[in-house]
Amino acid sequence: FHTHPKDKPRLSLHMKRLVDTANKRNITVETKLYELPRQMKDKGITPSITSLRKEENEVKITGTALLQKSGNYATSLALEESTL
Repeated sequence: FHTHPKDKPRLSLHMKRLVDTANKRNITVETKLYELPRQMKDKGITPSITSLRKEENEVKITGTALLQKSGNYATSLALEESTL
Protein backbone atom coordinates (compact mmCIF):
# COMPACT_ATOMS: atom_id res chain seq x y z
CA PHE A 1 0.00 0.00 0.00
CA HIS A 2 1.17 3.48 -0.77
CA THR A 3 -1.00 5.58 1.48
CA HIS A 4 -0.11 8.21 4.03
CA PRO A 5 -3.24 9.36 5.90
CA LYS A 6 -2.56 12.45 7.98
CA ASP A 7 -4.99 11.53 10.76
CA LYS A 8 -3.61 7.98 11.31
CA PRO A 9 -0.32 6.64 12.73
CA ARG A 10 2.18 4.75 10.59
CA LEU A 11 0.48 2.28 8.26
CA SER A 12 1.86 -0.82 10.01
CA LEU A 13 0.54 0.33 13.41
CA HIS A 14 -2.81 1.33 11.94
CA MET A 15 -3.26 -2.05 10.21
CA LYS A 16 -2.40 -3.96 13.40
CA ARG A 17 -4.95 -1.96 15.40
CA LEU A 18 -7.51 -2.42 12.65
CA VAL A 19 -7.11 -6.23 12.65
CA ASP A 20 -7.05 -6.41 16.47
CA THR A 21 -10.26 -4.40 16.74
CA ALA A 22 -11.99 -6.47 14.05
CA ASN A 23 -10.96 -9.68 15.80
CA LYS A 24 -12.33 -8.46 19.15
CA ARG A 25 -15.65 -7.71 17.41
CA ASN A 26 -15.61 -11.23 15.86
CA ILE A 27 -15.63 -9.74 12.37
CA THR A 28 -12.52 -11.53 11.12
CA VAL A 29 -9.82 -13.95 12.15
CA GLU A 30 -6.47 -13.07 13.65
CA THR A 31 -3.85 -15.41 12.25
CA LYS A 32 -0.38 -15.10 13.71
CA LEU A 33 2.55 -15.72 11.40
CA TYR A 34 3.68 -18.76 13.39
CA GLU A 35 0.17 -20.31 13.19
CA LEU A 36 -0.08 -20.21 9.40
CA PRO A 37 2.32 -23.15 8.70
CA ARG A 38 0.38 -25.26 11.22
CA GLN A 39 -2.89 -24.39 9.47
CA MET A 40 -1.37 -25.33 6.11
CA LYS A 41 -0.32 -28.80 7.32
CA ASP A 42 -3.39 -29.66 9.41
CA LYS A 43 -5.96 -31.60 7.36
CA GLY A 44 -8.85 -30.50 9.56
CA ILE A 45 -8.27 -26.74 9.26
CA THR A 46 -8.79 -24.44 6.28
CA PRO A 47 -6.02 -21.82 6.35
CA SER A 48 -7.47 -18.33 6.75
CA ILE A 49 -6.20 -14.77 7.00
CA THR A 50 -7.75 -11.32 7.31
CA SER A 51 -8.76 -9.79 3.98
CA LEU A 52 -7.84 -6.11 3.58
CA ARG A 53 -8.52 -3.65 0.78
CA LYS A 54 -7.35 -0.11 0.09
CA GLU A 55 -10.25 2.17 -0.78
CA GLU A 56 -9.30 5.72 -1.74
CA ASN A 57 -6.96 6.76 1.09
CA GLU A 58 -8.11 4.24 3.72
CA VAL A 59 -7.43 0.60 4.51
CA LYS A 60 -10.59 -1.42 5.23
CA ILE A 61 -11.23 -4.96 6.37
CA THR A 62 -13.38 -6.82 3.87
CA GLY A 63 -13.70 -10.15 5.68
CA THR A 64 -11.75 -13.39 5.82
CA ALA A 65 -9.73 -14.91 2.98
CA LEU A 66 -9.62 -18.70 2.80
CA LEU A 67 -6.51 -20.30 1.35
CA GLN A 68 -5.75 -23.59 -0.35
CA LYS A 69 -3.23 -25.93 1.28
CA SER A 70 -0.65 -24.63 -1.21
CA GLY A 71 -1.15 -21.11 0.16
CA ASN A 72 -2.99 -19.77 -2.88
CA TYR A 73 -6.19 -17.77 -2.54
CA ALA A 74 -9.31 -19.97 -2.70
CA THR A 75 -12.25 -17.73 -1.77
CA SER A 76 -13.31 -15.12 0.74
CA LEU A 77 -16.01 -14.65 3.31
CA ALA A 78 -17.77 -11.30 3.63
CA LEU A 79 -17.97 -9.56 6.99
CA GLU A 80 -21.41 -11.03 7.73
CA GLU A 81 -20.28 -14.56 6.83
CA SER A 82 -17.10 -14.21 8.88
CA THR A 83 -19.15 -13.27 11.93
CA LEU A 84 -21.22 -16.42 11.62
